[in-house]
Amino acid sequence: MRQMSRSQLQSPRPLMVILFACVAVVSAHLKVDKTFPVSDATVATAPARIQVWFSQAPIVAVSGLVLEGPAGKIELGKVAPGMAEGKADNSVVAPVVGTVAPGVYTVSWRTSGADGHILTGTFQFTVK
Repeated sequence: MRQMSRSQLQSPRPLMVILFACVAVVSAHLKVDKTFPVSDATVATAPARIQVWFSQAPIVAVSGLVLEGPAGKIELGKVAPGMAEGKADNSVVAPVVGTVAPGVYTVSWRTSGADGHILTGTFQFTVK
């Protein structure tokens, strides 16, 4: 094993490499790009689906969507990859199967990106 000289140890270069590596890891986590319904929106009619788009492809096998409203949980269909023009579009989607009456609703989502870290979040919308 080669030892580093004193000048190499005092150089900021090794620290810079470590710093950039850490930044790359932190930025590797996916984040929400948009939702349907739009977060904090008031909609005139109940949505037929719940969809969340991410900054990278979500792992559908570990993804989940839950819809809760004034009367409790609303049944959703199977979570699937979202598609646009026949290709996956970095989203997960589930059809709304249960009845959505007027009120405030919370969507809870769970997924993972390529880095394997499970991430969760919520957003709300209101049905008039």
